[in-house]
Amino acid sequence: MSNFHYCVGLFVPDEIKAYLRTIQKELDLENYYRRLTHADDFHITLSFIGEMKEENLLALQNQLAQLTFPEMTFRLTDIKGFGSGHPPRVVYAGVETQPTLEKLEEDVYRVTSQYQADRKSPFVPHITLAKRVRHADEVQFSGKLEGEWTAQEMSLFRVHKGKQPSYESIATFDGKGEV
Repeated sequence: MSNFHYCVGLFVPDEIKAYLRTIQKELDLENYYRRLTHADDFHITLSFIGEMKEENLLALQNQLAQLTFPEMTFRLTDIKGFGSGHPPRVVYAGVETQPTLEKLEEDVYRVTSQYQADRKSPFVPHITLAKRVRHADEVQFSGKLEGEWTAQEMSLFRVHKGKQPSYESIATFDGKGEV
């Protein structure tokens, strides 16, 4: 096994990254969380694979390249959290659910499950803003968000734990199903 973890996801454009960075600052998330997501790491995760054998990467890339999906429009919805605490375990920017995104997640999971990917909970499209609570003050993060973008590219990311930014795109797929 390698020391790297892998996931498949969708990057967000620079203007959305800048907007979400502003939201992190306005909410003073650095005061409440040990880890703020670096702006260059903002993405929507489709499947978290975890560690995998280096020799399986090419096969995984070939399978992901065969998936077809249309260009999609993404819309930010609101600020939410995972976990029942105040503050929650993770603060995130919600992304509007849509059938084409749900189908893409299902198709990606069908491929990545062959490489030990595991769904721990139902798919919730989101962009993580902060995680790992620093101290448990009674703070609730919420609010509406604005932002919209289109994309037709997903990436296979290598995760460099402990580095910022930590997500490195090692392969990109355009949804045309061509290897």
